[in-house]
Amino acid sequence: MEPSQPGAIDIRDVTTVETAARLQRGLGAWQARWHTSHYTEFDGNLATATRSGPLVLSPTRLENYARCPFQYFMRHVLKVDEPSLGDDPDDNKADIGTLIHRVLESFMRDLVDDLPRLDRRDAHLIHLYNTFDRHCRQMESLAPSRNRPAWPTVEQVLKQDLTTWYDDELAEAERAGPDPETRWRPHAFEVLFGFPAEASPNWEGAPEPSHPPVSIDLLDSAGQRDGSVAFRGRIDRLDVNAKGQFRVVDYKTGQIASASGQGLALPIYLYAAAQILGLPLEAGLAQYVSVTRTAQFKRISLSGQQLADDETQFKQQLHGLVNALSAGDFHPIPTRANCLPCPFQDVCGPQIEQIMRSKDPALFRGAK
Repeated sequence: MEPSQPGAIDIRDVTTVETAARLQRGLGAWQARWHTSHYTEFDGNLATATRSGPLVLSPTRLENYARCPFQYFMRHVLKVDEPSLGDDPDDNKADIGTLIHRVLESFMRDLVDDLPRLDRRDAHLIHLYNTFDRHCRQMESLAPSRNRPAWPTVEQVLKQDLTTWYDDELAEAERAGPDPETRWRPHAFEVLFGFPAEASPNWEGAPEPSHPPVSIDLLDSAGQRDGSVAFRGRIDRLDVNAKGQFRVVDYKTGQIASASGQGLALPIYLYAAAQILGLPLEAGLAQYVSVTRTAQFKRISLSGQQLADDETQFKQQLHGLVNALSAGDFHPIPTRANCLPCPFQDVCGPQIEQIMRSKDPALFRGAK
């Protein structure tokens, strides 16, 4: 409770504060949070922290940082375990996401020479369900959920979602038109870049080859080069066509966030795929493809031409984010979109928005 509120206890009146080191530290934290107009270490400003070695980022993690630096700090720096929200099979969201990715990879590998089409739909769906059952049995991490009474319902929902995904693949093929040169064909799956091969086993335990990291120049506000940043990541599916074009497919099983940072991963995947294939950036397309009802079956696209047209703005955005991250800026951004699904709400406390508004009103302009 903020001490200025009616009925609150003012810790400054506690007589032991002058002698108890713990209370002194607590008083310092309280003063820093409530009675300063700038970010302090108690607001997530760790500018004094040091970092050794070159900065190599993940596209998805950088999106997380752009959305809320403090949530990034809890999840990826401190590696705090996220609390469970209850005895529900859906608590295994990460494991279910891994399951769906494995199923889609295996299924599409099997269909490289027999791509989704209407006259093969029934046979393909039987194969898709069998692939789902096989990987479900293989994933030991799902065993607790599978032993719960609700699991058959979850399993049925996931199979229904996979059916919807397959039908969306059919529709996407139709949108590509009848010209065989424009038809997308899978070129590679689970494409790694920026990882050492020995540190990157696939889901079967075998080492995967990795391409070099993708390096992107950073531009300052004047449009001048100011260093670069390297990225590592994994492309779920890389498609090509006979016209020398490529498509990056990034499967999503959770919500596709609409907050700031959403547009970071797709451009980075475009740069990486262009480098891996030796093709111009303008020949590419990157898509988020949602495969569950949680993600509302959206398909969000970014073309390489769009990225090339906005390249300066994108590299300036990267410049600001990378500099802030390197400087140890992990302040919260307590908007409704960020906080409702956040597992670390109790760490920030119920008055975090009031604190942040007093220190950075611009943070909330246009925020929801």
